[in-house]
Amino acid sequence: MMFTRITFLTCILLAFAGSAFSVTVLDDDLYYAGSYDDNFQEFTDAGWEIVNQVSLYMSDGSTGVITGSGTTIRYITDYSIKEGDSVSLTADLIRTGSGYGYTGDIIAWDGSTATVISSFSESQDFTHKVTASSEYAGQKLGFTFKFAEGWGKVDSFTLDVVTSVLDDDLYYAGSYTDNFQEFRDADGWEIVDLVSLYMSDGTTGTLTGANGTTIRYISDYVLNYGDSISLWTDLIRTGSGYGYTGDVIAWDGSTATVISSYSESQDFTLEATALSEHAGKQLGFTFKFASGWGKVDRFKLDVEQVDPNYPDIITQPQDQFLKAGSDAVFSVEAIDYSGNGLEYLWYHDPNLANADSNDAVALADGTDFDGATTSELTVFDVQKEDDGGYFCKVSIIGRNFEYSEMAMLKAGYLIAHYPFDGDATDISGNGYDGTAIGTVDYSPDGGMIGQALKMRNASDGHVSVPAEVLGDVAEAFTLSFWTYGSPEQPLSNLQNLFHARGSNSNVVTLRIPHTTGRFQMLTGNPDDGSTQIYTTGLSSADYKNRWNHYVITKQLGQGINVYINGDQWGSFPGQNNPVYGATEVAIGGGLTDSTDTFDGMIDDFRIYNYPFAEDEVKEVNPTPAYPSPEDNATDVPFDTMLSWQPGEGSELFDVYYSTTAPDQYAADFDPNYPLTDPTVIAGLTSPEASFDFNLDLDTTYYWYVVESDVSGNPLWRSNVWSFTTQDLEADLNDSLKVDLFDFAPISASWGEDTKGVVTEAAVIDPMNYDVTNLDPDDPASSKYYWMHYYEYSGGTNLVYGEGYCDPVDDPNGMAIEWSYDTPSSSGGTDASWLYFHKDRSDMPIDQYDELHIDMKLVEGTIGANGMWGNFINTDGEGFSHTMNTSALTDGEWHTIVVPIPNDAPAGQLNYIFCGYWGSNLTGKIHMKNLELVVTDDTPRCVPEFYIGADINNDCSIDMYDLSVLASEWLLDARNL
Repeated sequence: MMFTRITFLTCILLAFAGSAFSVTVLDDDLYYAGSYDDNFQEFTDAGWEIVNQVSLYMSDGSTGVITGSGTTIRYITDYSIKEGDSVSLTADLIRTGSGYGYTGDIIAWDGSTATVISSFSESQDFTHKVTASSEYAGQKLGFTFKFAEGWGKVDSFTLDVVTSVLDDDLYYAGSYTDNFQEFRDADGWEIVDLVSLYMSDGTTGTLTGANGTTIRYISDYVLNYGDSISLWTDLIRTGSGYGYTGDVIAWDGSTATVISSYSESQDFTLEATALSEHAGKQLGFTFKFASGWGKVDRFKLDVEQVDPNYPDIITQPQDQFLKAGSDAVFSVEAIDYSGNGLEYLWYHDPNLANADSNDAVALADGTDFDGATTSELTVFDVQKEDDGGYFCKVSIIGRNFEYSEMAMLKAGYLIAHYPFDGDATDISGNGYDGTAIGTVDYSPDGGMIGQALKMRNASDGHVSVPAEVLGDVAEAFTLSFWTYGSPEQPLSNLQNLFHARGSNSNVVTLRIPHTTGRFQMLTGNPDDGSTQIYTTGLSSADYKNRWNHYVITKQLGQGINVYINGDQWGSFPGQNNPVYGATEVAIGGGLTDSTDTFDGMIDDFRIYNYPFAEDEVKEVNPTPAYPSPEDNATDVPFDTMLSWQPGEGSELFDVYYSTTAPDQYAADFDPNYPLTDPTVIAGLTSPEASFDFNLDLDTTYYWYVVESDVSGNPLWRSNVWSFTTQDLEADLNDSLKVDLFDFAPISASWGEDTKGVVTEAAVIDPMNYDVTNLDPDDPASSKYYWMHYYEYSGGTNLVYGEGYCDPVDDPNGMAIEWSYDTPSSSGGTDASWLYFHKDRSDMPIDQYDELHIDMKLVEGTIGANGMWGNFINTDGEGFSHTMNTSALTDGEWHTIVVPIPNDAPAGQLNYIFCGYWGSNLTGKIHMKNLELVVTDDTPRCVPEFYIGADINNDCSIDMYDLSVLASEWLLDARNL
């Protein structure tokens, strides 16, 4: 699209700097006819002239070549120069010869003779600027150009002129009654509504006005459809009311049509676009102070003018990476500012060159394509031969055209498929068989689908596959696989689930999990390096003691998406380094360190050259999946039914369920029989099951499915899923039914306020500390535990680790021991988390005034600046406080007091995150007797004042409690 820029600049300073008109008088791409005799023919046909043609040397046949030592070309525009015009000439020069110098002049042309305004001698792309004096006024603007030596290639010249179209000095007479007089005296300005004014001072350039005073400016510029308009103000406010309003308008000589409105209180730029209804009208704007008074220094009004000879393509076709056999759709959207109408023609370039490439072929409707001459092209049944670039030529009828951007089409296919049924054979048909390197095993009956690759960390083994599996994934790919992490996950050693390298750099590195329990993935190439995803969010169930299905997709410009068991787990934009250059690829192990092997099993590993759509993510999983209720669902009705997506080929179904969680840490745990003494619903002929009784309230149920073919031969076993049933909050008499007996206590206590004065502290007793079978992702088995979390050194390099400190028998009673050792670098820190998991209902952090914790320094040193702490509730909100621990140096027990701020968030205390900043701090601290303490007699709502009728425990019997009763009215969970 071609643009002309018009600028109106209104400066109410010592001088009113007027407005400026900027016009592009030349923006031309140059080409030649094909032989040295007429390679300048385009200049004589398009306003150009050959001044002196000498013997030429052609560089090649590329578009845009101008060659010849000493050959001079000249261009004379139709623009008549005005005194003060600012002229700029820009050349985009692609040099291909050994002599790169070129010279020329910006000239004034009187019809027969050129007068040089300014000369240039350059060797690079350049912009040359000059101001025209009065001697050139009235002559035509032009320029000359020649290569001083050798030869070269020019892509385009652009010649711009900025000239003033309004230049008036504005001022006011000096009294409030006529301080807008300058607008009456200056062309284009008008006082629309003058009210009583208050003058700020007598400085030239001051525009002031009380509420309601409106000024209007109408320019001489006639709007075109599609003009881009911007209004800018420089406002200096001196009054108490700073608001101002106004409109950008189209003026037909008597009536204003609003293009866009503004209401501002600061300097601003308002942008708008002229519609067809505004075309032919004059551009203007209005302004008024909405309240108070102020001072304006300057207005600036700009127009970027659309060229009606060219279409404006506002929506470009997008890349398509699709499964082979799908239909691809490309579309463009363009605006015709001329009114002549648009024409479309789509092209296919298999080599992804450019719109001028001889490889591009115009398309026609038929069995392969539809819409070839419309704004939307459909490519049917996409296959590999359809790969390449697609672009559209959009033309204004009878005028000029623009090419759209080129979009890529790629037919997606399965590159490699490793079922790992006893070996590393690729069953895709492409022949990318793998080879076992080092210690590699195949689980005979423990795979998710048949057998599986079985690895142990530090075992010096992996499966090597041909590097060609990553030869066609630069722009996009999908990895699909099953993984079963060992019970020991995460490990302290690195372990690569998938690894590809080339030229001593990572191409793809995938770790699930990293040593920290995080998801880590690097993708890239030897030239650009790799980008990394290193993020939290995985639970232990995502990587250990169960089968999980992962789908990982990448597309340039879209980023990486990670799906776990069919659900999107994470989306990571910005991963835009293309993937190429792999020379070695490994599944299940590392290439830089042979001990970086995965600890667990991998099954059904697949590589595709396109990113899966969400529906394909679900289709690639042939096993039972997508349970209803969803896995880990809560508040499930007690009369729920079970259903799921069946596995491939399944006809018969058995459902196993229990209220006992699978004990994944038991020595005899068998993933083939994950529940102990489950109840079985057998012989189902469809993927759904119902119970002939009500399930227990507020109870977690665990279940899985075994599927068979029509003859009863087992095919699939699902993962263990779980859900938790609802509780009847309004069942106040524990009858498993909500009825009038539950309404009675609410009615009896209606309107009651049960808040009271707290007399006892909420106490955490370390004597109840228990870490038996503690699962870091399900720590409900312990009262609380202490976890050594990280060391942080010098702003970078996080070193993670976690462990659990047993209670110590301090001479003064049981306590928790924290050992710390901060890094030697400046700014290092050693920190720990103190988590609370049981009985949190009696610790509403916002209802107490102070938190007390007893501490004693057992050995070592303490931080001079105190121990920092974050105190967090179950919603992840909290407050910070630096604890003064200087008294601990005497080795005695001290109570450290943490004041709880008045704006502390509501909720139960969940954990304390605390630690020491500083270098070279080592020591041990014992902690015990954590208390939440009240220090005044303000009535509070804490657990000791809850009553049964107060369903939501807010110490008020009100409509909320009644609404819960109504929502559960007559629900009956009894089994009669």
